[in-house]
Amino acid sequence: MTRFNRFFIIEFLTIVFVFSTAFVASSQYLDNELIKQWDILKEKKEAQCELSNIMEVLNEYYARKPLEFREELSHCIQRVCTENNLPPALLLAVIFTESSFRESVRSHRGAVGLMQLLPATGYALSKELRIEWKGHETLYDVRHNIRMGAYYLKKLLKRFNDLDTALTAYNAGPTRVVRYARKGTIYSQTYARKVSKNCEMFTNNYFRIES
Repeated sequence: MTRFNRFFIIEFLTIVFVFSTAFVASSQYLDNELIKQWDILKEKKEAQCELSNIMEVLNEYYARKPLEFREELSHCIQRVCTENNLPPALLLAVIFTESSFRESVRSHRGAVGLMQLLPATGYALSKELRIEWKGHETLYDVRHNIRMGAYYLKKLLKRFNDLDTALTAYNAGPTRVVRYARKGTIYSQTYARKVSKNCEMFTNNYFRIES
């Protein structure tokens, strides 16, 4: 039995005892409250396991970074995934494909940081997210970079309603993808396939659902 499972069961049994003592006269109320508390604890356990899985990834790729950095980045990734309804394995796959987890990398096109955002794109996203814009300094901040990158990917998913197309637009730019579509052709899916392959790798190695 895992550490999370033990804590989960102990916490739930504690709640059962409290409610059975306080509300023994109202069985229907007790049943409803227990169901509610069970759902809350289940979500809490899933969140704890998810955070642990993210941390496991970062421990591998940032083994030489301080523990505080890894913990802060783990919480950041989980938070932005929740905010943008993205699976952590997908966001990690985009980061890995874009920058191989090198937060200070800059491409020949001028894309910056973990999620390789161009300054013009970053500036526009910072305004939408109300992030103070300080040029490249903002893009090199891992928290801002991940938050803007995840938000941008969510916008593209909403716009194109297709993961491969959204990933292609993230990499090549939505204007180029639309221009190809108007000509009746599809822009290269090489990047989308790379991200999908990496997402599958992270899912299989770190985010498998326990039976």
